[in-house]
Amino acid sequence: MRDVVKPGKLGLLAAPEGRGGALTMHADALLYMGILFDNQEIEHPLEVKKHVWVQIVSGELLLNGTK
Repeated sequence: MRDVVKPGKLGLLAAPEGRGGALTMHADALLYMGILFDNQEIEHPLEVKKHVWVQIVSGELLLNGTK
């Protein structure tokens, strides 16, 4: 499988029907992974009426003003 994780960006790992070359996931969900730099800011717009789950492996996150 190709490397979808580029430092400083989010990469799409899994999606319905393998969208964008990602692994196929049989769920209405998109799975992203990222390796971000210290104090880096990213913006990732969400689709209307969708939910988000953020999992941090290492470090800290400030999300919409909440640590």
